[in-house]
Amino acid sequence: MATKSYQEHFRDSGFSERELAIAAYDHVPSKFRDPLERTVEHLQLVVSYTINKMTTLIADGDEHRLRIEGQSAAEILHRMIQIANGIIHGYTHVMEQEEIDSFLGVD
Repeated sequence: MATKSYQEHFRDSGFSERELAIAAYDHVPSKFRDPLERTVEHLQLVVSYTINKMTTLIADGDEHRLRIEGQSAAEILHRMIQIANGIIHGYTHVMEQEEIDSFLGVD
């Protein structure tokens, strides 16, 4: 799965002030930029994991498990997006690594 940097995302967007957003990102204090970048990395991991898991469940024809895993993935992704949104608006809280590891099945 190809990923985009913050700058690439805005460069490819229709956002009217994309050049300002791109230029401003270089001046964001690390206390905000670092948690945002970690959260986005975690989002990418969860999306990749979910795609692989769902592909396997579809191939296996396990509709019940597919529904459960899909709901679980939607919930954690929604929470992570809320965290990213909060960081963008000035909060520095990130998701605990244990919570992410739990979803990914990492011991």
